[in-house]
Amino acid sequence: MGRKLKNNDGFPASPLLRERIGNSLTGVLTAVREAKTQFGTKPVYAVKLIDADCDFTKDGLPYEPAEGEVIEMMPPTVLARHLAQVNIGETFKTVYKGLGKKSKKGNPPHMYDTEVL
Repeated sequence: MGRKLKNNDGFPASPLLRERIGNSLTGVLTAVREAKTQFGTKPVYAVKLIDADCDFTKDGLPYEPAEGEVIEMMPPTVLARHLAQVNIGETFKTVYKGLGKKSKKGNPPHMYDTEVL
């Protein structure tokens, strides 16, 4: 009989911003890395958490991160475009606004208001 293997530290906590309109996250952008996915290379943002009004998961389970904990997020396209404009070390706040208008090309986008504080 073999032994079951675990992830060393598992995956960092991830926010579930799209759960409901008005969910928000405030944090300091600490790093950006690229991850290969089935849809191509996508950015992954590391954020030092300041405040959040949303749920989180870690290793696929509900999780409550501590203030100051570093979380990682692979945001949808609209939010990724916003975060690409945030410099490392800057504090930002993003709020989920719901779905936008459906385009001819596909599904409606998830909309966010994001500001650098």
